[in-house]
Amino acid sequence: MTIIESLKENKIPKFLDTVCKEESVPKSFLIENIIKGKIVVLKNIKSSKKRIVCVGKGLSTKVNANIGTSPDVIDLEQELKKLKSAIEAGVDTVMDLSTGGNCDYIRRKILEYSTVPIGTVPIYQAVCETLRKGKKVKDLSIEHIFEIIEKHCEDGVDFITVHCGVTRKNLEILKKCRRVCGIVSRGGAFLAEWVIRNKKENPLYEHFDKLLKIAKKYDVTLSLGDGLRPGSILDACDKAQIAELETISELSKIATKENVQSMIEGPGHMPIDTIEEHVKLEKKLSNEKPFYLLGPLVTDISVGYDHITSSIGAAIAAAAGADFICYVTPKEHIGFQDEKEVYEGVIAARIAAHDATPPHQRRLRPAAAHECPPAAIRHGRAPVRSASHVPVAASPTNGLCRSPALPAGRTVRASARCRYRYRPAARSARHPVPRPSPPRPVPRQHGAIGSHPIPRHAPRTRPQPPRSGPRVRPPAARDPQPLPYRPPAPMHRVPPAMDRRAPAVRVQRRPSCLPCAVPPVRHRTGS
Repeated sequence: MTIIESLKENKIPKFLDTVCKEESVPKSFLIENIIKGKIVVLKNIKSSKKRIVCVGKGLSTKVNANIGTSPDVIDLEQELKKLKSAIEAGVDTVMDLSTGGNCDYIRRKILEYSTVPIGTVPIYQAVCETLRKGKKVKDLSIEHIFEIIEKHCEDGVDFITVHCGVTRKNLEILKKCRRVCGIVSRGGAFLAEWVIRNKKENPLYEHFDKLLKIAKKYDVTLSLGDGLRPGSILDACDKAQIAELETISELSKIATKENVQSMIEGPGHMPIDTIEEHVKLEKKLSNEKPFYLLGPLVTDISVGYDHITSSIGAAIAAAAGADFICYVTPKEHIGFQDEKEVYEGVIAARIAAHDATPPHQRRLRPAAAHECPPAAIRHGRAPVRSASHVPVAASPTNGLCRSPALPAGRTVRASARCRYRYRPAARSARHPVPRPSPPRPVPRQHGAIGSHPIPRHAPRTRPQPPRSGPRVRPPAARDPQPLPYRPPAPMHRVPPAMDRRAPAVRVQRRPSCLPCAVPPVRHRTGS
């Protein structure tokens, strides 16, 4: 029995109380929108995850991280490190996109170590196993595809991506579009080749009822993938992309009628001025189904800094109504990321999701959500209490940075741009951070009535340490010698043309017969 069927029979699971408290929404609102398909609960009936994640209308924007092996790099230990790094950064879900090694073993280990919902793309494993046997993509059997899908659901995967929109009709539309990058989706490319080579319809679209039976059996959420998404902002919003969006929107309505949860995936490359319009179009076509965006990147020139470009597009999309965003790492298009880049990508995506979420629904880190209100950063920063706003920051490990220019053990106490001076937090009760000593009294001048403090520009003498050995007497001061007489420099008359604003001045100098020159007499001539 799916959660939609349970709610229709007034059987309300207990975990919804926790979700309502975290999201700051009434339980009636949550139940109503789950039944309508506007909110999905990412939870397999065989999953034992402690954290339940809901995605959809009126809830906070969620963040997903992608990990997984490739045929070139197969290292399970490295993938588990990425998983740990993503969870520590505060990710909401993780997707295993493994295409190399023993995919079943890797997926089960990730499910074992993960505390957040896990998603997969079953078509990856189905194609990889076919290629390992020396066959081609067109030799992939329909039975094998659904066998892999059911295996993923049996293992406890909470949501799966299925590219049902890569149909023969939409591929014909794609041929007429002059794209720069063609098909960039891996799953979309596999199914497009299968459809074209076999001259048959997409099995995930043709046998969608069979797919619904498997998803209903395990209460797995279907993430309807956009296999024809653009790979460049030059290809965004073309006819093929919109046609696929219309197709998967209709399939999502069918899934809701069958009490199966579904959400719709969106593009990863879009111009910044088309994001809001596209989000609103998806909501209109799909009857406000949850929208899962892969970014989106707003420019194609940010190679090596794609996580920054992605966060810009994600913030705009989430503000327009997107419910679920996938992180992007700095090496998204140029290399294989490590756990550090996974952490940076999650933090960038979480900042974008936080900025776009309504203030009363902004969630903090799970460990600090019950300790500090959302405004803890601002309350800690205004009176310069850095120790109070570091625990609730998006990245607590980078909250109190240490300057490489300072000696080891010292902390940066001032920022370069802000007026705030940061104070280090107390390390422990036994070894607290020393408080600044009180200011010393200002020395005063002696020998005058009503002593006044020494002005700031006056030099202050410091006591010298005692010297060892015989005291050396300073040399006697010599009488100051008179300076030799130097005649004053001749003064020249300033031509009127050099200073037209002042009247001409005629200078007459008296003979200098004394050691010091007598000031000249100036006579003004004419005004």
